[in-house]
Amino acid sequence: GTLVRENPDAHRTHATSAAGASWTEGLRSRAFWILAIVLFFASISQNGAITHLPALLTDRGLDPARAALAVSAMGLASFAGRMLTGWLLDRFPAPRVGVILLALSAVGVFVMAGARTLESGIAAAALIGFGMGGEADVTPFLLSRYFGLRSFSTLYGLTWTSYAIAGAIGPVLMGHAVDGSASCSTMSVKAAVMPVAAATLMLF
Repeated sequence: GTLVRENPDAHRTHATSAAGASWTEGLRSRAFWILAIVLFFASISQNGAITHLPALLTDRGLDPARAALAVSAMGLASFAGRMLTGWLLDRFPAPRVGVILLALSAVGVFVMAGARTLESGIAAAALIGFGMGGEADVTPFLLSRYFGLRSFSTLYGLTWTSYAIAGAIGPVLMGHAVDGSASCSTMSVKAAVMPVAAATLMLF
């Protein structure tokens, strides 16, 4: 006998994958644009904040090595956020999960505004990282539920293009404001408004 056999469900899986909206139909949907804007706002805030956290802590007297350690907490928190978000999505409505994650990111940016110690820097980075990691799970989950799998890859790529563009803009905007003698704390508070706005949009 052969060691490789065709999966009897393969044809049914292919038929299921073909179901759903086309990418042009997705682009005409309000749900798609809400997701894209949510990711744009969140990315500007999160990436702008986390990029300048080491400089902010160093300017407030923290040793550069300890400031860098605070930022490293973001990676662990992002991993934890993805794991826990998957569990939450199996049990609760995805938009509500997204609201909570974006709210946590906003809290993280607010904490960053007043961060002066290693502990507060770690807390800020962890909250932002947790929200970023979790949102990476919520977006594809919602896309598959709203639009099916027919054009999932294209729509997913477009939403994360929005995230990537904002990720490039956020650090530049905050850095320019700080170079222009604006308070980094004030800019951090303003940056926290964006994930709050994104969380509000997620309700729709």
